Amino acid sequence: MEQIAALLKEHIDSHPGLETVDAVKFLFQSYLGPEHLVPSEPASLTRLEEELAQCGPDFGQPLTQSLGNGLCRLNLRPSQTAGLSPATLNRLFFLTARQFRGDRAAFEGALDQVRDFCLPGWPDFPADYRRRGCPAVRHSSAYRARYRPAYRVVLARFGALVPILAAIDRELARRDQVRLAIDGPCASGKSTLAKTLADIYRCPVVHMDDFFLPPARKTPARLAQPGGNVDWERVRDQVLAPLSRGEPARFSPYRCHTGA
Repeated sequence: MEQIAALLKEHIDSHPGLETVDAVKFLFQSYLGPEHLVPSEPASLTRLEEELAQCGPDFGQPLTQSLGNGLCRLNLRPSQTAGLSPATLNRLFFLTARQFRGDRAAFEGALDQVRDFCLPGWPDFPADYRRRGCPAVRHSSAYRARYRPAYRVVLARFGALVPILAAIDRELARRDQVRLAIDGPCASGKSTLAKTLADIYRCPVVHMDDFFLPPARKTPARLAQPGGNVDWERVRDQVLAPLSRGEPARFSPYRCHTGA
């Protein structure tokens, strides 16, 4: 809660003229996420495309703003400047709504944090707000006029991936299929990244652990090569070549206990 209070103060300090309802909205999003806004993935995409058509050019906003609790606001204008497609952006929003579990009790308990900032609308707004059951709220008209908010609440780990996702989307705009290689040392997060990309793009993942070199081919010369313990010939013939031709890829995973 202390971290979110600090983030809220930072947001208030950087947005002069912010009102009580805007601070409440910040806390609502931080503790409850975006689930209330996502009736279905196609419906949310339609709404996003309509908003993108009206939100205007990028005027130098940061790409993301932290909300705490593993969430952030992903600003629409800079995300489009980066090359993130509407479909991918909407997918991040949809997956966040499915994966994030809000805490209403914690949200209602955090509302008293707003008192210390003496914002316009206090104390009348929170008293009425609690009577109404603490529903989702809109930004104040003053906030909308001054800051032109246009964003989606997404998991912070999704926001951090936007440069990678935008690069993929730029390639997908040029071709029907993109093959992405993920390399790195052990325990660096390759599998986690691959699973995240598979969730976002609904694409298959091929793990190189399924292509270890059989013991009979592990010669000193072979293992001296970079990646020499991988059966790259089988990767090429059974995966990359058929995919490049637009055909299905089929392979049998390597089993360490049998060496085959």
